[in-house]
Amino acid sequence: MRMPSPTLLLQAGGDRFHAGAHREGVGPLIRLEGRKPVTKKVSTRPFDSADYVNSPEAAAAYIEAALEEGDPQIISATLGDIARSKDLASIAEQTGLAYETLCKSLSADGDPGLTTLLVVLRVLGLRLSVAVDGH
Repeated sequence: MRMPSPTLLLQAGGDRFHAGAHREGVGPLIRLEGRKPVTKKVSTRPFDSADYVNSPEAAAAYIEAALEEGDPQIISATLGDIARSKDLASIAEQTGLAYETLCKSLSADGDPGLTTLLVVLRVLGLRLSVAVDGH
């Protein structure tokens, strides 16, 4: 009985000069079956953590990890990811904030005020709490 030959998949263009091509959505995939290389195009898209925040528990764990880091940019971006996972336009409407303002505030370059932070958390069904630092 002959065993099937193993298949090896290689993602091409992994250096910093070609990485942009993968972010554009198409990157070559080379499949080596035995000794015959076959090239096939594969569609890709950038990673978006908002795609994985699919429950209140996941949202709470994600924002808690960001708060533990203590970096305001990470906290803003994380809150933005969570808001995008739930429909940012709807959150803007429920908070009474302009969509564009909310987008800017909840980005890595944003700096949401405490009022914005608390209102967005409330609309998301989350709340802010404080604990004693163990250090």
